Amino acid sequence: MDDGTRAPSGVPGDATADAVPPLPNRTGVLRFLGQQHLLGRIDLQSLLKVLRGRREDLNRAAFDLIPLTERAKHGYLLPKKVDPREGKSPEQLYQEGLVTLLEYDDLKYPERKAAREALEATYPLPEPLHDCVACGEPDKASIKCLHCHRRVCQPCLAKFFPTSGEDAFLTMHHRFCLGFGRPVRHALPPIASL
Repeated sequence: MDDGTRAPSGVPGDATADAVPPLPNRTGVLRFLGQQHLLGRIDLQSLLKVLRGRREDLNRAAFDLIPLTERAKHGYLLPKKVDPREGKSPEQLYQEGLVTLLEYDDLKYPERKAAREALEATYPLPEPLHDCVACGEPDKASIKCLHCHRRVCQPCLAKFFPTSGEDAFLTMHHRFCLGFGRPVRHALPPIASL
């Protein structure tokens, strides 16, 4: 070219290609496509097809002719993706099948969503210790009775219910929670051994 400006080189992704100037409007895009036709990068039939098309087709053809190293700077030539969710109520989104029931609930009640996410984000708190029903020490018991809410501590469990003895942990409710003491062997049915 005689005006002192050089057109981009003809090889896509060529590292030696000159920088492609911004193509802010239709005139700039048409000028760029004409330069590419003169360089032989686009044939006349393809150029005419692009010129007969829509503005999006024109911009896409120009973007495809820009060297790979320069394409990141010219993303404005590509059409913007429109989110189908924009401008619609949560009810419309759910009816059209764009959101699930849980997502609908999150959109409609954001305070519930925040509370649910806060609950899911934290580890469950350790269970508080209770008073031991056997020895009476406060805030020591952690082993729950099988029948009620009362608890026994580990030393009492080892003391009153040894693993090799006749007494079973199943009798804890009878002995300590109900306060009946040690059961009489002949009054209780035999405990099935595993």
